[in-house]
Amino acid sequence: MPSSDGELELELARNYFGKLDQERSPRPTTETKGDESMFKLTLKTDNAAFEDGADGASETARILREVAARLDGGARGTFPVRDLNGNTVGEASLTSDGEEG
Repeated sequence: MPSSDGELELELARNYFGKLDQERSPRPTTETKGDESMFKLTLKTDNAAFEDGADGASETARILREVAARLDGGARGTFPVRDLNGNTVGEASLTSDGEEG
């Protein structure tokens, strides 16, 4: 039994969302099959470029714009993502038709 109101709320939320999760249809696998496409972006935001006073929001937004511009320019497959200082902070991957990223 939870010992505080916060723990009770957390337990109720876990039970509620767990029930919802069980009621949903099976989740799709992460495998790319047929003509399916997948976009994946990973960012590690624990360096100086993300210390902009807004929890890294400005640098994250800048990186998202840069990735979008690269995709608009035809970039496909997996490519590195760099912060304003030139450090690699993640990668973006766009795959389709069974390609591996």
